[in-house]
Amino acid sequence: MLLSTLSDIVKNSSPVSGNDIDINKISNRVIEEYKAQKYKSTSFLLALKPRPKPGSLKSLIRNEAKLRKEQELLLLTNDDLRQIWHMFESFSNDPGADEVRVNYDHFSMVLARCKEIYGPLVKNYFKASSFLRFNRDSNGCISANQFLTYLNHRCSVLSMRIELGLFDTNNTGFLSANQLEDFIAAQIPSLTALEEMPASFIPHYKRIAMRKLLFFHGHNGMVKIKDLEGSFVLQELLDLKYLSPYDDNLVSNWFSLQSTQRLYNTFLTYDDDRNGLLSRTEFGGVGNYTMSQFLIQRVFEEHVMKQRSGVAGLSGFSNYNGMSGQRHFRSGYGNPPRDEMDLTTFVDFVLAWENCNHVAAIRYFFPIFDLQNQGYIDQADLYTFFREINAMNVSVMNEYELVIYDVVNEFMDLIKPKEMGKITVEDLMRCGTSGLFFRAFTDVKQFSDYNNREN
Repeated sequence: MLLSTLSDIVKNSSPVSGNDIDINKISNRVIEEYKAQKYKSTSFLLALKPRPKPGSLKSLIRNEAKLRKEQELLLLTNDDLRQIWHMFESFSNDPGADEVRVNYDHFSMVLARCKEIYGPLVKNYFKASSFLRFNRDSNGCISANQFLTYLNHRCSVLSMRIELGLFDTNNTGFLSANQLEDFIAAQIPSLTALEEMPASFIPHYKRIAMRKLLFFHGHNGMVKIKDLEGSFVLQELLDLKYLSPYDDNLVSNWFSLQSTQRLYNTFLTYDDDRNGLLSRTEFGGVGNYTMSQFLIQRVFEEHVMKQRSGVAGLSGFSNYNGMSGQRHFRSGYGNPPRDEMDLTTFVDFVLAWENCNHVAAIRYFFPIFDLQNQGYIDQADLYTFFREINAMNVSVMNEYELVIYDVVNEFMDLIKPKEMGKITVEDLMRCGTSGLFFRAFTDVKQFSDYNNREN
């Protein structure tokens, strides 16, 4: 109303003097600037428009539209891939050779045949850039077998992207811990190796399995769907489709029923008061009491107390502590700090300990060692850790006492930090010995094995 009134006043005003003309120009400029700002503000507000609620009609429509758009890329079945393989065989440069090889002309002929059978969308798999991905021989030919392997991989990744996207109810491109659990629950019926899993164990299985995906791919409690598409960790879970419940290979598969039950039973074994949580004393028994008390203190400070008070640590791990809804297991987010460890935090520790050289484990242990939150580990930090290990080495392992700074300097030389006396995350990623480093300063048995390695 105010804008239109000002416009009318400017347009309908009678001829005026020079000063009034200047005023009219200023008024016109003000009106134009106001209009521009108004439209700009409107577009900004549209960008801040809240996402539709999960399960709402609008959300369902968006999910369906997203699914259809992704399905336009065309998924090839195993039968389709076999048929394409026969096409390559028929166009082979040397039909009698051990390996089927084709040049770009034959590659294009296969594409033309595929368009007739599968439609124009198949061209996305047969681009010139796809052909150039592969090594070419002196005749300009590529291996048809390698190309079919590539096709199979692309279709598998695309299929997984579509399946994971169904659980991304807010279309963010990320999955939360709860959404990962929902995805795992949807996979369980198709995993033949889990056929004999008791229904009562499924909630615990989902949390243990989710935690590994979140540990290796998570950031602030979320996992990027794109990171899961070609994930070796996720593939380990999906391999259970092709294994029987009694397959010998299940022993080494983290996601097998045997492995997850063993981990869960270990947790229960040390839970002496049966409250679904481990105290510091109970947790100390996990490593047969060879872990230092200072390590236990730091693990609880960085990955129990901070998690339960809703404070994100340097590792960026999730604040989700999902045993809520299970008898005595409690979710800690938003609750006062509690000095006890739940199952999911225990699983994190086990994953970090078993994969000490992995970047995820480095990010787990680094804040534990960085006592002053400086962004690096210095000699004073290592001295503090090794002082207890040195004492345990004498009392538990019956070894002679060592000069602490000699050991600290030895490991500094082993890590070779870029800046003298300051070990960073990047230094630990580069050195390849982070597992030895973390374990030697926190577990007397691990240090003793290292110290007596020549014997």
